[in-house]
Amino acid sequence: FLDKVLPSKTLLQNNNYFQSFLNHVYRKHVFTAMFSEPSISYSRNLRWLSVVRVILIGLFVDTTLFLVFFPSIDYCQRLHTESNCTANINKTTNQPSCVWTSNIDSTYSYCQPNNPPNTITFMIILSLLTVLVGLPIEFGVSLVMDLICSKRPDFSRWGFNTTNILGSSTRQVHSTKSVYQSSLSELLDFIDKKEAEAKKDFHIKEDEFITKLVFSDHSSLDEEINNLLNRVQMFLINTLNNMYMPWRDNYESMINYSKLKAIMIELGINSDGSAVPLTLRQYILYSTPYNRLKHKLQSAIKSCEKVVSQVLEFDKMESEHRDASLIQQYVLENFTIFKRYCLEQEFFIFNDATPELIDPFIWTFSWIFVLGFMLFIIYWIFAWGVKNGDRTVVSWGYNYGIGAIQDIFLIQTLKIYIISIAGVEASKNQLRNIYNVLNNIAMTKVQDTNEMNHLHHDLHIVQHLSGSCRAARHRLLKDLASARLLRDLTDYDKSKCLEDKSYPIGLISFGLLVIPVVIATFNKLLSDLMIE
Repeated sequence: FLDKVLPSKTLLQNNNYFQSFLNHVYRKHVFTAMFSEPSISYSRNLRWLSVVRVILIGLFVDTTLFLVFFPSIDYCQRLHTESNCTANINKTTNQPSCVWTSNIDSTYSYCQPNNPPNTITFMIILSLLTVLVGLPIEFGVSLVMDLICSKRPDFSRWGFNTTNILGSSTRQVHSTKSVYQSSLSELLDFIDKKEAEAKKDFHIKEDEFITKLVFSDHSSLDEEINNLLNRVQMFLINTLNNMYMPWRDNYESMINYSKLKAIMIELGINSDGSAVPLTLRQYILYSTPYNRLKHKLQSAIKSCEKVVSQVLEFDKMESEHRDASLIQQYVLENFTIFKRYCLEQEFFIFNDATPELIDPFIWTFSWIFVLGFMLFIIYWIFAWGVKNGDRTVVSWGYNYGIGAIQDIFLIQTLKIYIISIAGVEASKNQLRNIYNVLNNIAMTKVQDTNEMNHLHHDLHIVQHLSGSCRAARHRLLKDLASARLLRDLTDYDKSKCLEDKSYPIGLISFGLLVIPVVIATFNKLLSDLMIE
C-alpha cells in the first residue's frame, strides 16, 4: 500500500541524477507521456491529442504573427506605383513591407512582399514570441481538455445507459470486494479478526480516544488551546518527575522523554514550561506565542476541511484511492511550501480510477469546441499559405521549427528538471523517513496490538495541529484504513517525519519557483500558467 502511495520507482529509489531525469522526462514530457503507463483517468488517446494540440497551436500562433508582421501577395499587388508600394514601413524590421520589382527583361514592374529577414537573431526572437503568445491559448485549451473532456459523461441524463456506451466504471458496485479494498484495509481487517478472537477491548479504547478528540474539535479555539496547554503542562511535570536515565531500564520513560522533546519543539516550550522567545519573523506575524499556536490550530482546521473535500472526490467504492489520497495529504504536510509544490506534481495520480461523471451536454460542447478549434487552425494555416510567397512560407517554417525545438528540448525539459528532479530529489531523504514511520506503525499493529494501547490514553499534539490527522476522525472518513493509521501517529513519529526537512532545494530552482509557489497559495491554475 505504501509503495503505491509513495511510488518507489520515482520517489524512493536512489537512482543517479541522469537516470531520474530520463525517467521523469519519459513520464512527464508532453511528447513522450502518451507512451508511458496506461491510465483510465487520462488515456493515451487524450495524451496523443495533447501532442496534436501543442503542435497546432504553435503553428496557429506562428501563422498569425506572420500575418500581422508581413503583408500577403494580394495586398502588395494592389499597389500599382512605386511610391505607394514602398510607403508602408514594417515596424518589426524597419524596412518597407513591399518592394518594387521589375521582371527579368525589365518590360514591366510590379509590387511584391518584402522577404522576412534571414538572420538567426530575428528568427530566435520571433520564435520566442511565438512560444509566449501561444502559452495562454495552450493553457486555456488544455484546461478544457483536462477538466471537462477527460471526464466521463453521464448519458443517463439523456435516457441512455452509460455503461453500454462507455463500459463499466470503477465507481460501480462489483461483487469482488478486493477490487476496491486497499491492501492496508485488508491488513487492518486481519488485525481486527485477531483481536476479536482474543476478545480484546482495543476498539473500545480507540472509540474513547476518538470521542475525546471529536469533543475537542467542536470546542472553541481558545478552549481547545487552553485544554491542550493544560495537558501539556501535566505531561511535562510527570515526564520530568520520571526522567529517563541511562542506567535505568525504563522503556516507557525513554519514550515519554523523546515524545516530550518533540512536543516542546512543536509548541515552542522550554523545559521549565515557559515559551521559547519568538523570532523576528514570528513576532511580526503573531506578536505572542499564544497567537502563534492559535494560528497553527486555525490552519489545521482549514486544512482538515480541504483534506476531507479532496478525499471525498472519490466514490465510497474506491476506498483504496481514498486511503492513498488521505495518506498523501499527510505526507505533503511535512514539507516546506516549495517541496510541497513539487511533490504535488507526483501525488494524486490514480491511473486506475474512472473519471468523475459530468453533464453530457457540457462534455459534448467542450469536445465540439476542441475539435472545431483544431480544424479551424488547419484551415487558417492553409488559407494563409496560399496567399504568400515561397520565401515567406520558408521563413514561417524555420520560425516554427526553432520554436518547437525550444519548447521540446529547452522549456519542457527545464520545467521537468526544476519540479521533478531538483524538487523531488531534495525531498527523497525525508520521504524515506515518512515511509519508515508509517510502515513501522502498521507493522507494530500487526506484531503487538497491546503495544499500541497506550496511544489512546495519551497526549498527542499532532492529532490537533495536523489537518490530515483531524480529518482522520471526521465522521465520513473515520472508517478508512488510512484514517486508523493516522490516528495512531504520535508526536515522536511526527518529529521523525520532519527529519531532513532542511535539505535545501537548488538556488536556481528556488528562484524560478518563487512566483509560481506564491501564486499557488491563491490559485493553482494561475500557478501552472506562471511556471510555464
